[in-house]
Amino acid sequence: FGPNSISLIVLVRGGCAAMAKSSRRSGRARRLGAAVVACAACLVAVLGLACCGRCWTARPGAVPRGAIAAGTALGGRIGIPAVRRWARKEDLEKEATSVPDFVKSVMNFLSPKPQEPSPMEAAAIRRQQAALDEVQELLQDLRLGVVFGQDDDGKAVRRAAPIGVLQAKATQSIAFFAATSEQALTDVLLSMRISAKEFSERNVLVVPVLIEPKSRSLLDFSERMLGAKLMSQGGVALPAPTSEEDRGTWGKIFGDEFAEADSQGQGAQAAAQGLALLVRSDGQIACRGVGRPIWKTVFAELGI
Repeated sequence: FGPNSISLIVLVRGGCAAMAKSSRRSGRARRLGAAVVACAACLVAVLGLACCGRCWTARPGAVPRGAIAAGTALGGRIGIPAVRRWARKEDLEKEATSVPDFVKSVMNFLSPKPQEPSPMEAAAIRRQQAALDEVQELLQDLRLGVVFGQDDDGKAVRRAAPIGVLQAKATQSIAFFAATSEQALTDVLLSMRISAKEFSERNVLVVPVLIEPKSRSLLDFSERMLGAKLMSQGGVALPAPTSEEDRGTWGKIFGDEFAEADSQGQGAQAAAQGLALLVRSDGQIACRGVGRPIWKTVFAELGI
């Protein structure tokens, strides 16, 4: 408090004391005199507050040097008078470290550190990663029948090319969809028509794979399926094995995928709707999933 404030306090206390004494004394003159003194004290107090208030109201939102703007921090309102106080070094150091510690504790609560996997979980992760690495290597030598034109009857004419070459030279991303029935694959190919232009613009090939999970064998499409217009879309490529060994590799890759889905409790959905294996243009497997595709999600997973 400043000297003006101290004077005001003294005057107000004097006026209050005078009023108290007047109530105990008799006589109209004494009571009138005490009332006059009290009124004078109040008038001086008002004038003193007006003078002291200039430093707070001179500039909206201004905070005097050395003051702590508690009103602004708590209420979000500008121009609320702050309270002056003496600060000790210990208090300042405590305040300086309390805010970062609080922020750190909130961040740790919102984004807790992931727990370390158990030995069993770590072994499962290593096993899955090793299986993915093996699949990535096996896919590079397999061939796909890619559409490069049509014959006189309007049927697609395909040319076989290794997946590794398609990705290295044409930088194509590939979305494999494996199913146990032609109907499930037909549903996938039908959904492509909604985003037909995007497959060529994003340089994506969709490969339907008909598989028998129990025997881990690649099945041939029926003549009806091969003759469907859905199969003639430019973004659709087909497995093109050149030997029984290649057929066995196709069967092993996607038979293992069905087994993995079943081990994770998703075998029924995979059998009914199929599963997906998404491979980026650099040959890395981006995602594995079950169910019908949402193409925006597929494109996002492939990074295109």
